[in-house]
Amino acid sequence: MSTLTKYLRRVIRITAEDSPNVAYARAEQARGLKPSNRTVIPGVLTWQEYTERRLMWDKIRQCVGLDAQFYEGAEVKMFPGVWLERARELYSQARPGRTRQAEGIGCDPAEGGDSTTLAAVDRYGLIEGISVKTPDTAEIRKLVINFAGKHKVPWNRICFDRGGGGKQHADYMREKGMAVRTVAFGAPPMLDLKRFKHLYRDRADVKEDRYTYINRRGEMYDTLRQLLNPANEGWSLPPGEYTDELERQLKPIPLMYDKEGRFYVLPKRRHDKDANNPDKREPTLIDLVGHSPDETDAVLLALYAMRYNPVVYDLAVDN
Repeated sequence: MSTLTKYLRRVIRITAEDSPNVAYARAEQARGLKPSNRTVIPGVLTWQEYTERRLMWDKIRQCVGLDAQFYEGAEVKMFPGVWLERARELYSQARPGRTRQAEGIGCDPAEGGDSTTLAAVDRYGLIEGISVKTPDTAEIRKLVINFAGKHKVPWNRICFDRGGGGKQHADYMREKGMAVRTVAFGAPPMLDLKRFKHLYRDRADVKEDRYTYINRRGEMYDTLRQLLNPANEGWSLPPGEYTDELERQLKPIPLMYDKEGRFYVLPKRRHDKDANNPDKREPTLIDLVGHSPDETDAVLLALYAMRYNPVVYDLAVDN
């Protein structure tokens, strides 16, 4: 007769709050004092390290690494709420008198009953965003021209979404001497196009970067994510209805990677051919937001216009 041995396992949870250094800072706060960041025991988590990790770590990492819990929540968000709150704070804390000059403009033109959205950005953050109903699509070009004039942005630093009529608007403006550009979100990841040949080492880096993302949409979303990440210098968002809507669109987007480890963004909309295919019923950005994320697209296009050097259009490189 075999004997079954039962093993008992006891789980001991040691959280970040159990660190004597963190506990000391909490006691100072309880007395109405500002934490002094005193090191009670060297080599143990400090108060400064704790606060930085609360700010910068994603939800899962905080749950496991700070709270000693098994994570059972939703996916990590691509744009955590605390990051967006910090972006608003950065705008209010901006150096008084700092001159802001827009370095890129993005335009997501209206299609159907949607609004045309425009965003102007610089290296410090979003300068202005507008959303205007344009049932007469001829008004879109006038809107772009006026917006560009207001922010003193050259034509080659303006990008249209190639879909939704954007290419037609861009072609018309080019015929009039305004060398605007278009961007296809589903195109391959984009790197600076140069006339000279890359060195061998540079070509290897280019190849590696291209495999980081599935498409240009993923690359563009990751650009915004890195700008908003508190671990970097920071990128600000001004108050207003445009930012409120932008934040509402960004908050529900999950942080995802495909099976090869590439940064992945949900498709904007479901293709008609996939509508009845149960294997391709993953949620779309429109499902998450409730409508087309036009404000987000305009900001991404503006960042693209700012980040990538313009190329000569007659080289047949319409990036």
